[in-house]
Amino acid sequence: MKKIIFELYKILVKIFRNFGFQKIRGIIMIHHFINKCFKPNYVEIYGNKIFLDKKDALGLSIHKIHEPLVTDFIKKEIKEGSIVVDIGAHIGYYTLMFAKLVGENGKVFSFEPDPENFCLLKKNVEVNNYKNVVLEQKAVSDYIGKAKLYISRESSGQNTIYQIDKKQNFIEVEVINLDEYFKSFEKNIHLIKMDIEGAEYSCILGAKDIIKKNDKLKIITEFRPISLKSFGVEPVNFLKLLAELGFSIFEFCEEKQAIIPVTIKYLLNKYTIAKRNDTNLLCVKNY
Repeated sequence: MKKIIFELYKILVKIFRNFGFQKIRGIIMIHHFINKCFKPNYVEIYGNKIFLDKKDALGLSIHKIHEPLVTDFIKKEIKEGSIVVDIGAHIGYYTLMFAKLVGENGKVFSFEPDPENFCLLKKNVEVNNYKNVVLEQKAVSDYIGKAKLYISRESSGQNTIYQIDKKQNFIEVEVINLDEYFKSFEKNIHLIKMDIEGAEYSCILGAKDIIKKNDKLKIITEFRPISLKSFGVEPVNFLKLLAELGFSIFEFCEEKQAIIPVTIKYLLNKYTIAKRNDTNLLCVKNY
């Protein structure tokens, strides 16, 4: 019966997903209740078994795919033997995909500071028997030390290094920077994927040496101006930093269902703090 109820709910969600109902507080509460009571413990996606977080933050139990344009690009881009870095790995949706694609001769470095997310990430890597993944329960920034990680009450995928409201709980987490972490690493890094709720600017600052050493590097990053601003970073400065480091910028454009070249001006006009909107960017070195 539980499975039937959830299957019916999935059908309704897919029918009404474009009507904006998911933003209404009452609908959100119903969604959380159904997830809590009826969602499966795990799903199978792209040949991987993925155990889900409590609220299924990525909606995998319903849609079986997260960020379709990014997912499709990764499936085509990542080859056997590639080296990939997944920052803000959450429960491992992308980490598992990377691990499958790079094969035994490749390597995935996966960073996730939240203990609950990390526990599921580790479980998901182990249950799929991947031996090519290095797991790190750490946040990534431009320094080495400690930081407060504020826990989101809405979604396990929205924990932040800055405080959104005074009632938020926080935990202390370890912080590293990529330049120090990979200082003795000799192989070329093909791709860095990061979704770290506004900390992307600091992460790039702490990876300048890696960026200089890897001429063919690609970065997939979230661009959400309100998160950058909450972190103390002007959105324009993040985009300028990417350009100064030699990256051409493309957008995973949902409206056009394509990856399109974009300018800094275009992004700043389309994605603003007032709109609270966001997108994913593909940054290609020496394009």
